[in-house]
Amino acid sequence: MAWAKANGHKLAPDMWEVCLAGPEASPDPANYRTELNRPLLD
Repeated sequence: MAWAKANGHKLAPDMWEVCLAGPEASPDPANYRTELNRPLLD
């Protein structure tokens, strides 16, 4: 978020997450992967 603001972008107030790998992929939480998304309002 700091990079977006420092480069003149406005951030949308909403964001969402996508689970790329969770308990169904591995029993070890260290292997879970989540993608965070926040749109820019340019």
